[in-house]
Amino acid sequence: SHENKNQLLIIRNMTLKNEKNIKDYIEKLLDVNIQDDEKLMYQTSKIPEGGLRGLIYSKILYMQQNNINYSLNISSSLKAVELIELGEKNIIDMCKIIGVFLDNAIEEVSKLEEKKISISMYIIDDILTISISNNYEGVLDINKFGNQGYTTKGKNHGYGLSLVRKILNENDRMENIKKIDKNIFTQILNIKTK
Repeated sequence: SHENKNQLLIIRNMTLKNEKNIKDYIEKLLDVNIQDDEKLMYQTSKIPEGGLRGLIYSKILYMQQNNINYSLNISSSLKAVELIELGEKNIIDMCKIIGVFLDNAIEEVSKLEEKKISISMYIIDDILTISISNNYEGVLDINKFGNQGYTTKGKNHGYGLSLVRKILNENDRMENIKKIDKNIFTQILNIKTK
């Protein structure tokens, strides 16, 4: 909405100055935005409905607006998965966890010159796997992740991962695996679909 407001302000100023290229400017905006939105809509349409699609779509829009390189890899086998069948509580828990993982990845890469986030989703043997990877700098102690107040970000942080730990302790259908490979940190959420 901020970007749209900025574009409208530019157009308003162009009209006040009676600039003749307003139509060309608007056409250019429409072409770029429609192409980006259509591409992203197509990419995320592979994610089964049930709240997760909208969450990932909005986070990727944010990444695009903030020059964060992303990749989205969705297995074609996911089309057969109906997230609705997981039940409302499991869907809400899954969305909360993935929201925390994505927010943390976005916040981490925002501090870096090279910003990379990868989102993968696939299903094997009735286990839905959602993997979120990001590059990072510094030291991570993955054994402390989820401990109340532990953070690599400074004061007043660390609550998202403690929320994840609480959800996982109360939900036996979900499991979190953390991995570090060189300067890539990966959070994996496995969800039993049956």
